[in-house]
Amino acid sequence: MPAHPKGFTTALRRTHVSPHVKYCTRNNSNDATMPDAPFPTLVAYSIGYYENIDLIPWAAATVSRQDQAPYPSLIALMRLNPKQPGQADQAGELFKTYIQQACPPLSLTTPEGEYFANQYFRKRLQQFLDHQCTPWQVCRMVSPIEQIYDFPPWLGGMYDACDWVGPSWTDPDRWWGKEEVSLTLQLPPVARE
Repeated sequence: MPAHPKGFTTALRRTHVSPHVKYCTRNNSNDATMPDAPFPTLVAYSIGYYENIDLIPWAAATVSRQDQAPYPSLIALMRLNPKQPGQADQAGELFKTYIQQACPPLSLTTPEGEYFANQYFRKRLQQFLDHQCTPWQVCRMVSPIEQIYDFPPWLGGMYDACDWVGPSWTDPDRWWGKEEVSLTLQLPPVARE
């Protein structure tokens, strides 16, 4: 699970997504050249799909695609050097500041938030089956999803499959959860409202 600033998730819980934040929630899934919009990126970061270090290139791609002056927090995030000790650790806080400035009414717990969480989780499961990630990269997403979305049915049996899997678990062939990954992908995806 990524290291988030204290109170990160709870500070972003609200009751609705305002219609004036279309920029923040646009869906770029059909355009591989576009960075994900801020809200889907927030969801992905909050559930452990992205880590702090992943936010730095995201910010650079977002700044290069914006047709308006970017927020200072986004510029600061883009300028972080992940090779410098401690700089990647600042990415989460800068990202949080940017989200609060650019997209203040967003909530992780809306149906749209759950839709994006499901999409990123399914993407990670497929990456595992395609040998593009480790068991831990799958399993570190389970607990945040359970906490934010109150044990959603689309997690299938992944909680049990991820029992005892930690960061040092890198051998996918020794993981007993491989079958559960396939079964979970067979569950219907969350529909976008």
